[in-house]
Amino acid sequence: MPLPSTKEILAEFRSIRKELRTLREELALHPSKQITAMFKRRGFTYMAGNPYDKLLLPPAASPETGNALYKLLRKYSFRLFLRDVIKQTKSFTPRAVGEYSSSETVKGYVDVLLSHNILKKKSRRLSLASPSVYSFGDTFEWYVSNVFTREFLCPSQWGVKLRELQCGGDLDVVALVDGRFVYVEVKSSPPKHIEQNEISAFFDRVLELRPDAAIFLEDTRLRMKDKIVVMFEEELKKRWPDATVAVERMKGELFKVGEKLFIINSKPDVCSNIAYCLSKALSAPVLPPVLKVDTESQPK
Repeated sequence: MPLPSTKEILAEFRSIRKELRTLREELALHPSKQITAMFKRRGFTYMAGNPYDKLLLPPAASPETGNALYKLLRKYSFRLFLRDVIKQTKSFTPRAVGEYSSSETVKGYVDVLLSHNILKKKSRRLSLASPSVYSFGDTFEWYVSNVFTREFLCPSQWGVKLRELQCGGDLDVVALVDGRFVYVEVKSSPPKHIEQNEISAFFDRVLELRPDAAIFLEDTRLRMKDKIVVMFEEELKKRWPDATVAVERMKGELFKVGEKLFIINSKPDVCSNIAYCLSKALSAPVLPPVLKVDTESQPK
């Protein structure tokens, strides 16, 4: 039997690499048993998660389509473009969307979405391939969940339903980071559309779920101090009027309450801001700061 040529070996190697990459992507998107087990240990019954039917992705989308959408969603301008697209109740032209992008950029976005059957075209007019998509929120939750899965290699799900959750509603994004439960509340609407009752609901979920870290993520480049932080300060005063805990700025428009609750926007980008919060949460001291430890007097 003749030995394979170098060309044949390289071709086989590329084929194996492609299959391995596809397998990893499929496994990354598969619901994690670790997530369901984590909720069971906390007294909750996992009912459902990862509602693909609410996403911009077409049914049975290939890993390549998921990759293409994920890469585009990293860009804030693309997320603004998608919001404009979803607002269109009828077919539209490229001129009707992409207020914050150049015509060349919009054309590039449209071409990618058409090639992956996320948009469809008829008589020079465009429309969403999935008529059941009415909000960008679910797709943004999918993106944030994939940030945990793809960038940090952590099990994650979005749109999670729990049976015993007294405060009600779905959990936007949950993840296990180094075995620790991280909960993310995701807001894709501009800050002017966020109301005080949404901040209150976030606190209700955090208090009932008791995550190891919680993140309130507002997808905006605007200042968080002008409205969102103010509403958090009001909620803290209402719930704990005698407490000294306050909202503190970490850097830029990233804030924290204590050491494990974070309030962030998406400037400069979602991934780096989440990474910064995780690094802070994972490096927080076991003992509270008021308990000063004299290392010299500790037993050897």
